[in-house]
Amino acid sequence: MSATLLEVRGICRDFGALRANDNVSLGVGKGEILGLIGPNGAGKSTLFNMIAGAIAPSSGTITFEEHDITGAAPEARCRMGIARTFQVVRSFDSMSVVDNVMVGALLRDTNPRAARQAACEVLEFVELESRAEVPAVELTSPEKRRLELARALATRPKLLLLDEVMAGLTPTEARRGVELVRRIRQSGVTVIMVEHVMEIVMPLVDRVVVLDLGRLIASGSAAEVTNDPKVIAAYFGERRHA
Repeated sequence: MSATLLEVRGICRDFGALRANDNVSLGVGKGEILGLIGPNGAGKSTLFNMIAGAIAPSSGTITFEEHDITGAAPEARCRMGIARTFQVVRSFDSMSVVDNVMVGALLRDTNPRAARQAACEVLEFVELESRAEVPAVELTSPEKRRLELARALATRPKLLLLDEVMAGLTPTEARRGVELVRRIRQSGVTVIMVEHVMEIVMPLVDRVVVLDLGRLIASGSAAEVTNDPKVIAAYFGERRHA
């Protein structure tokens, strides 16, 4: 793996008597696409939110480019180069598509004209340029997912956190999404993605981390993980039973 961009060390998160994450440690290399998977209730969203800064760990540390960001606010992490999308898509529906993306671009380009130009370039990258001037409320669900992705990319991240960005897409839309994630990595952005659609995750990611009941139970290539008895019992076995 290349030089480490993000490192999580001994992270725990308690909600009262419930321990959602239990001593989780992992590293993410620069330029890597890391898949974060596990059954419902495994602690994926909690770990994801701690990396993004939405919630604080009960113990443990998070470092980004060798800087301790454990206590940093989400906006500070964004300025450092960490951007995210949300499982439930969020947009400013009364604003145009390009103005939505300008919200992200203004983090780096305080000049409105420069920010608008940057937003237009990102919209072209995600193949939404033809919808730039329409109100965000008029977008289809897949288009809104790409809009949110565009707004995150407009902040010029080094690390992009994707929270089920393929959810609800048709097979054709999902294939477009996979190609887009690959192009994002080719542009130099490291990616961590939480996904439930295994057929999408496994061919796309470089490495997979599996959580179960708050603990990291496996880490490796797609082939290594899918043949791990602990993963089969915790995740794939559950799916077969369902």
